[in-house]
Amino acid sequence: MEIASEQSGSPFLYQSKQIWMTFSMTHNDIDAQEFWLKQLGGTSAINDWYFSKFSEHLGSRILEIGCGVGTFTRLMGETGARVHGLDINHDFVEMAARATDNIAGVTIELADVTNRDWDKDYDTVVALDVIEHIYLENEDVFLKA
Repeated sequence: MEIASEQSGSPFLYQSKQIWMTFSMTHNDIDAQEFWLKQLGGTSAINDWYFSKFSEHLGSRILEIGCGVGTFTRLMGETGARVHGLDINHDFVEMAARATDNIAGVTIELADVTNRDWDKDYDTVVALDVIEHIYLENEDVFLKA
């Protein structure tokens, strides 16, 4: 993985990291997360690149934990896969639902993955930018879910 720096030849990555670090130092985690997700939604080139790095490993029945505003939920749904996106933030769920409302096979749900028994059959579980938000005392429950 490339470390973003001015010398790395990737000014976009460097600028994004600087914006994120400045914002996250002055706001709480939820505000910083919302800011980052909104910024990410407007960067289709980097989203497409990021998606290309894992899309070949996706199955046809995907559970996305922490779908955020639906950026990658939409991309996964556009492949024809059935995607069930979850998030614990009501505002994010509303934005994800709007981002995916015209894609067949995509459902969005306000839910905490750790508070539920999962009886559906998924062949892929995706958790992008989620693990760092799991508190240590919930780590075992998250991994078992």
